[in-house]
Amino acid sequence: RPQEALGVRNREGLWYGAMVLPDVEGKACLALQVEAQRHQPFNLRLQKMVFIALSGLAGLVFAILTLAVLHRNMLARLPRLVEVVRQVRQRSNFEARVTLGGTPELVQLGSEINGLLDTAQHVHERLQDMNQELEQRVRERTAELEAARAEEQASAEQNRLYRTLFDLLPTGIMVEAEDGTMMDVNPALCQSMGYERSEMIGRSVTMLMPPEHRHEVGEHLARLNAGETMIHEVVNRRRDGSPCHMKLRERAVVLDNGQRRIIVNAEDVTEQRHAQERLRLQGTALESSVNGIMIVDRQGLITLANRAFTFIKHDVTNYIYIEGHVDAVLH
Repeated sequence: RPQEALGVRNREGLWYGAMVLPDVEGKACLALQVEAQRHQPFNLRLQKMVFIALSGLAGLVFAILTLAVLHRNMLARLPRLVEVVRQVRQRSNFEARVTLGGTPELVQLGSEINGLLDTAQHVHERLQDMNQELEQRVRERTAELEAARAEEQASAEQNRLYRTLFDLLPTGIMVEAEDGTMMDVNPALCQSMGYERSEMIGRSVTMLMPPEHRHEVGEHLARLNAGETMIHEVVNRRRDGSPCHMKLRERAVVLDNGQRRIIVNAEDVTEQRHAQERLRLQGTALESSVNGIMIVDRQGLITLANRAFTFIKHDVTNYIYIEGHVDAVLH
């Protein structure tokens, strides 16, 4: 339309103006484009600057207030977090939990702490169960050790008693292995044979026997290991070479560990055999005497008379140990 201007501002802030002018006939025949920079009034620009500044200041204040509120909320939650941690550390209260609330960050932090507390409580309960189980095992093991110690003490007392009896017995005691090796001997046997204990331990029993009788050892061991109990008399040889008459009682026993041992009770009867030999010789001498001999007791009873005494009575057929009172016999 004539005399009606159009204006447009570009991105650089420049204004473009256009106007349609009528010609002489009243028709639009010419358009003029006028470009000019439009200047804003100073007051308007100042107002905009003030508005922008105030808006920035308001945003800054809002941000500060928001941070202050968040900081306050965080500080308000921290004592509770500290208290929960203190309960866990000082009182071992693994059931304490953080109350969730506040900002999402605080909620997430509380959730993580509660998760850690759940794990710690589970581990604590497991440790308690393991501790109770360990204490039970310790009590059981302690009871076993005390029982074993009591049994060991009783066994030690019994061994000391047996060892004392073993050492004090007047008859010889020998413990042999199943092959005839001497494992232990008591002082009485050492004294009878004239050897020290250390000289006999670990040696074969054949060292105590004369060479002409050593072949009997194998037969005796076979009979003993077969379960036979032997009671017999042997003539051993002392360290000085003199004979030693021994009355043996031998038997094999099986120990708890399965090993076999032979227990030998050796009674030294050398003096008895010598006394019997002396009595035999004295009896032979008494009977061989050409003199009449009569023995009476304190009551006057005849206990013994030799052959020569019967000849004195002119009664050869009465060669006996005359029994009766001496006066009745002589008169």
